Amino acid sequence: MNSIYIDRHGHAMTRQEVHGLPAEALAERSGIPLHILPGREALYEAIADVMIEVIHANNTRGAKTTLILPVGPVGQYPVFARKVGERGGD
Repeated sequence: MNSIYIDRHGHAMTRQEVHGLPAEALAERSGIPLHILPGREALYEAIADVMIEVIHANNTRGAKTTLILPVGPVGQYPVFARKVGERGGD
C-alpha cells in the first residue's frame, strides 16, 4: 500500500518517505502534536504524568474521569502507581 501523507506544510509524502525522516524532521513536519522522548522509561513517565494531570483536573472540578488506556506495553502503570503514592491524597 502506497498511502500518501500530507505534512503540516501541505507537502505530500509516501509511507517510505515518512519512515525515513529523522526524529526531529518528523516532529517538525507532523500535522499533529508529536513529542519524541529519549526512551521507553521517559515514555512511561510522560504517560503516567498525563494520567495523573487529567485525573487531578477532573477531581478538582468534581468531574468523573474516563481514560482509554493501552493494554500493552504496560510499563506506565507501575510508574503511575508510584507517582500516585508519592502524591498522597492530592
